[in-house]
Amino acid sequence: MSRKSFTAAVNDVLEPAGFTLEGRATWKRTAGGYRDAISLQTIQGLGAVVNIYSVDLTSEAILDSCAPDQSGGLMYPVYERLGLLMGPYDRAWRRERDRPLDLAAAIENHALPFLDRMHDLVQRMGYLGTGARKWREFTEVVYLAITLHRLGETEQACKVLAHPPRRLGDGGRIKVAALRDCFGCPPVSPDP
Repeated sequence: MSRKSFTAAVNDVLEPAGFTLEGRATWKRTAGGYRDAISLQTIQGLGAVVNIYSVDLTSEAILDSCAPDQSGGLMYPVYERLGLLMGPYDRAWRRERDRPLDLAAAIENHALPFLDRMHDLVQRMGYLGTGARKWREFTEVVYLAITLHRLGETEQACKVLAHPPRRLGDGGRIKVAALRDCFGCPPVSPDP
């Protein structure tokens, strides 16, 4: 009896959930207004880590309509590692010590419920807000503002986009200005 590989075990869990394997170790699905992805990434000397991604297609369409020539490069505002979802630290799975079925079970018990939560706008707003408030992740800031706008919190969305940092490149500044214009945000006073 041959041992199941990590890829085969993960595929057995993700295929019934609507994911299709693309490439060697990335599964994607587009359903219910979301594009989700789960990938196995091998890190030399550590093992395999699992990356989880999601984008809300309605928010992506808003970004594309507000900044059509400037919206490229912002694929997945939700990005998480399976090990961190399991807490408290990230982890890698190694063939020598971990069973493929254990990895598949972890994906089923942690990654899939996480993606379900991210399909709720209020939950997504909370997730994006944890990293976006200080412009650490530009994609999170942009999608947090769009999510707030969609939830009827346009004034708050305008505040989130009010003072981009000086380090933000021209493309980022153009995106921010286009979104502020699209949302009807008032002019901002100069940085204090």
